Order: sequence, then structure tokens, then C-alpha cells
Amino acid sequence: MDIMQMIMQNVAGQAAGQVAEKFGIDKNVAQNAVGLAAPMIMSALGKKAGSEQGAQAVANGITGGNPMDLLGMVLGNKQPALQNHVAQQAGVDPNVAGGIFETVGPMIFGMLGKQQQQQGLDVNGLAGLLQGGKSQSDGMLGALAPFLDQDGDGDFDLQDIMKLAGGGGNSGSAGLGSLLGGLMGGKK
Repeated sequence: MDIMQMIMQNVAGQAAGQVAEKFGIDKNVAQNAVGLAAPMIMSALGKKAGSEQGAQAVANGITGGNPMDLLGMVLGNKQPALQNHVAQQAGVDPNVAGGIFETVGPMIFGMLGKQQQQQGLDVNGLAGLLQGGKSQSDGMLGALAPFLDQDGDGDFDLQDIMKLAGGGGNSGSAGLGSLLGGLMGGKK
């Protein structure tokens, strides 16, 4: 089982239950929102771990850093827009979407730390694990990934999500954002 499958099976269900209870939302809505947020976080982690300096920063954050600092580091200034995207697609308040990222992120980091320890991974091994997770989160979209690749870099990542979420003045982009949300379990 690869890391993305493991996270979706083990973290997503637990996170959805916590989110539903904490924010008083339907568990199905929470599952949809978590299902949107988790691949975004994994993709951001994989992208950050793509450089030696980034991989070291992620490893340091996973092994003993503050989870909120790590979440902020990997999502950067895109975090508010990603939260708004999850909010729109899942039909939740943007503050709830922020809470979803704050719940799911530390759970993912904890699982990654556990995997790093169990497998005896060094920084490069962790980066490889995360790069595989990024590929899996990209791969969850299957044949649609090339159409959703808004910046032409060959993958579907945070930059593409931002372009889809923002619309960029292109009326076709909003349709693609709605399509993405429908495919990933958001509002139809």
C-alpha cells in the first residue's frame, strides 16, 4: 500500500469524524472536505520535499516541529485560497475549511513521522516517500490530470488548483473547478 492510500484509509476517516463533531457538520460533508484537503496537503509536501533544503525542512517539521508551522510552511501563502476552494467545493464555511486543514495536516504529519521511524527513512527516503505521495495525489485524477494542468508543467499541483479555484477571469476555469469538485466528492 502506498502512502496516499494509507493516508486516505487511515487518516481521512478519523479526521472526518473529528471534523464533523468539532464543527457540527454532516459526516458525509466532512468526508468530502477531508477528501479534498488531504491530497492538497500531500501534494504540497511532495513539492516542498522536491529540493534538498525543502526535504530537510519537512523532515525537521515532521520529527519534532510544530504541526501548524509545518502546515503553514508547505501551503505557504496559498493556504487561504486552498481553504476557500475546499469550502466552495464541499459546501462548508471557509473557517470550517481552515479547521479541516488544521485537523488533517497534523494527522498526516503524524502518520508520516510514524512511517519514517518504522521504515528507518533518512531525509532522502522521506522525500522519496513524499514524492510518491505527490504522484499518487496527482494520479487520483487519472486521465483528467493533463486537462487540469493549468500551468503546463506536466502535473496537477497547487499552482493548478489555484488557477482553477481563482478562475483567473476565464469563464472556462470555473467550470473546471466545479468539475474537479464533483469528481473529488464536493458539491455538484
